[in-house]
Amino acid sequence: MAMFGNFLKSIRPHLAQFNRISNQRRWFASSNQSVSKRLPIANFYLTDESKRDTELFVRNFPRVVGELTKTNETGVEDFYDNVKKALEYNVPVGHLMHGLVCIGANKYLRKSSQPMTDYELFQIHMLAWVYEIFRASVNIIDDMVDNGDTRYGNKLSWFKNEDVGMVAAQDSLLLYSSVFSMLREHFSDKPFYFTMLETINKFFWEMNMGQSMDMRFGANFRKTRSLSGFTVEHHNMLGYKKVGYFMYGPIEMGMLMQGLTDPVQFLQAKHISYLLGKFRVDLDDTLDVFGDCGDTGKMATDIAEGKCTWPMVTALQIANNEQIKLLKDNYGRSEPECIQTVKKVFTELRLDDLYREHAKSSYENIVKLIEAPTFKLPPSMFYYGLDIFYKKE
Repeated sequence: MAMFGNFLKSIRPHLAQFNRISNQRRWFASSNQSVSKRLPIANFYLTDESKRDTELFVRNFPRVVGELTKTNETGVEDFYDNVKKALEYNVPVGHLMHGLVCIGANKYLRKSSQPMTDYELFQIHMLAWVYEIFRASVNIIDDMVDNGDTRYGNKLSWFKNEDVGMVAAQDSLLLYSSVFSMLREHFSDKPFYFTMLETINKFFWEMNMGQSMDMRFGANFRKTRSLSGFTVEHHNMLGYKKVGYFMYGPIEMGMLMQGLTDPVQFLQAKHISYLLGKFRVDLDDTLDVFGDCGDTGKMATDIAEGKCTWPMVTALQIANNEQIKLLKDNYGRSEPECIQTVKKVFTELRLDDLYREHAKSSYENIVKLIEAPTFKLPPSMFYYGLDIFYKKE
């Protein structure tokens, strides 16, 4: 299989009025052009197939908003207006990857050879929007915990809007509650309904566990200055908890919707999804160091917060004693000079080149697993997800 030329090219679909898609965007690390040229900058690539799916998918979002804000009650109009604003601001934004993965899973697992009916496609889209709303509810809280200013291309984090503030926490809960309203509305008569409810709750628990461990790790390091926790094993676990569920969730929901019951298939899907999630974590970690917030759409905070990240874990494995001391003294501090010192060490260690090799190896490993004769799921389902991330040349 031919690997990527530049390996990873960044694009991000821009949604306007819920129906306009732009198909290319590159993220550049403008703070250091030599680093930028070597780093496999990446975000999400839409193939022609996924672009068509996205356009159809986005057209159904106004229907979702209408369902969730429809009421016969009087005196609550302002409340539902605010719910509408929260939905429209936070949900149909970014790459919509998780919804598209759910759509792809349903498409490739579908057993019928007959063309998909409009109603069947609509149901799949509703399930995909369930997961995107779930994702949005998580991101609102994530931005608040990180005190992040922006998300998705310099768009203000929801809680940073003057008319929102800390009420955003309540909005996050409202969006999370709306997930169950949609499931009840569209799937309460389906045999997989109760399993789907358990799935959402399971992944919400995993997400909270990962986020809590991530934040407490940084706080503990800033207090003790001990480097002992920066291990590959700990970083892998954080990656699986924080992001693995985001990849596996929409796939498992698609498998449930299509009636799959083989435990081996679910285990294989979970394993591949968590590897994809880990790939995503390593990429985000690297962009947090070498990317520019004007391009990534999110403020870089990992160094200042003392997070257990791929660059830091890798650096400690190859740095000399002087470099390790610099990292220990400066990592986890918010002063600009401390952050620059850490970045300088990372650059000296050529972590951008190491990431290139690591990413290529990770990608090839995933391809090898899904192409193995013992793999019991359609490889196309995972290539669909991979192609949303990456352009293969």
